[in-house]
Amino acid sequence: MMHDIARHPDATQMLIRVLNHEVRPSQLFTTPRAIRAAARALHAEPRRIVATVKEIVTAASQEVKHARQRRLMPPGMTTFDPENRTSERNQRPVHRR
Repeated sequence: MMHDIARHPDATQMLIRVLNHEVRPSQLFTTPRAIRAAARALHAEPRRIVATVKEIVTAASQEVKHARQRRLMPPGMTTFDPENRTSERNQRPVHRR
């Protein structure tokens, strides 16, 4: 992926902006760029196809999990476990009034 970024001056500038926290990483590290990088890696190292595919699947499943969590829980909110009445953030019992 870095090879692709290095070849494009606009992407190189965007990387600097990501490192300076001016641009979100998702704007630079896009799905098409990741697919191209994975295809190059598979083409360059055909013996590592199984390991590379496992890594891709793991990364994709983690991204889906994080996307679901972001969608379900607004920023600053915590989850609540009604079974033991604790908040995930502080793990202290929550008392009702």
